[in-house]
Amino acid sequence: MRLLTILSCLQSLLLADDPPQMLWSNNYTFMGNQTWSVGLVALDDGSFVISGPTLSSPGDMDAYLIAVNSDGAEIWQNSVGGLDGHSEMVSELIQTSSGGFLQAGYDLFNGDGSALFIWTDSSGDSLLYRTYTEGSYVSGIAEKANGSTLVSGRLELSGEWFGWLGEIDSSRAMIWSKHFGPPGAETSLSDFVVLENNDILSCGFSNESPYLVRTNSIGDTLWTKTYPDVSGSFNSIEPDPAGGFIVAGYEFLNYPENCTAYLAHINGFGETDWDYNYSDVADWSANDVTVCLDQGFIVCGTRTSGEDSWGLVFRTDNEGSLLWDSEFGDIDDTLHESIALSSGGYCISGMSRSLEPDAAWLVRLGTETGIESQGSEDDMKSLLTVTSSNPSRGSLSFELDLSADTRVIVSLHDLTGRCVSNVTDEFLTIGVHSFTIPSASFPGGVYVLRVDASGIGDSETIVIVN
Repeated sequence: MRLLTILSCLQSLLLADDPPQMLWSNNYTFMGNQTWSVGLVALDDGSFVISGPTLSSPGDMDAYLIAVNSDGAEIWQNSVGGLDGHSEMVSELIQTSSGGFLQAGYDLFNGDGSALFIWTDSSGDSLLYRTYTEGSYVSGIAEKANGSTLVSGRLELSGEWFGWLGEIDSSRAMIWSKHFGPPGAETSLSDFVVLENNDILSCGFSNESPYLVRTNSIGDTLWTKTYPDVSGSFNSIEPDPAGGFIVAGYEFLNYPENCTAYLAHINGFGETDWDYNYSDVADWSANDVTVCLDQGFIVCGTRTSGEDSWGLVFRTDNEGSLLWDSEFGDIDDTLHESIALSSGGYCISGMSRSLEPDAAWLVRLGTETGIESQGSEDDMKSLLTVTSSNPSRGSLSFELDLSADTRVIVSLHDLTGRCVSNVTDEFLTIGVHSFTIPSASFPGGVYVLRVDASGIGDSETIVIVN
């Protein structure tokens, strides 16, 4: 057995002096055409893939994928779709368990919208193009362990809009589809999380107020909750490793003159632990929220003043107190999706409408320098020790010995960098935690066990003998 030790200083968040350094900011177009970026994934090798629609001809949008390396240099680009009469307005992107990608949104075919899904391989070549349910629009997707895909969005029925959830099985057949919201009240679901018991907690808006719906694993409603005292919407939801959930969106104050970014921390019944509004002399809105590796939350969106808007990023502690905020880009730019990187810092995607033509936009931020740690260097200690069985026969067992409460991410990768098992991504308490990965299903060979705790990463080589 070999011991892998990660050293880290345990941090207590204080008010940051400055936002993190911008490491780079790049724009990208597909074939020099108008290009929007609405999807972002970070790959295990440090590269990124962005997606969205690109204008292939007047009135016709195609879906694209662009891969860039860790420094923002373009690696490849590919287009999917392009069917006559179709306009692929993709809005979501995930990496699938096969190592390829899934884009989703809606397909405008002769003026009618239908939910659109495009599966590709790891190079962006199309494997399957499929539409479902006329009048439906996709705003959230996630792949389940069994290979099926969950989807959220909105659905038009008899001229009214309802929130929508569905599931597509591994053979790409829609196995259930449910809609939500009271008649006469426009409702839409923008994002969702899958809970440990496979319930689904979705967020969005209904009747111009933030809206939550919790269902079982096949979309049967357990409860719904509307926040009538808030005029606005929830755009993004994430589980908080410390417990509960963080939701982000916007609230209109003195409707519709003033808009603030809005964060709320809720429990599994939709009850609010705390909520905050954020803005300055300009209006703010929050498009996406991400849990930071050292706790707290980073939010991206838009800052608007009059008819002008800029990309916005701000950071809070785990109780919603603002630590820093920063404006990025030029007039008419906006940021849509953020990722907290296990290597430290953040990557954020958006669109640069200040350019001609419009361009996809990526911003890479470093780690915060103004967030101080409590205590001195003498407080440095071994935060995490991994003890694993090596070589592994039949199952891989290992222990995490934590000397502090922290978020821990553990995954197993083959030598190509492909993740073969997401072991855990959760907030763990002080003490010893044991894990076992059934390795009999993996081909014999050399693998890499990757561990991240409080933003400090390391790896251990594992040999599987079957």
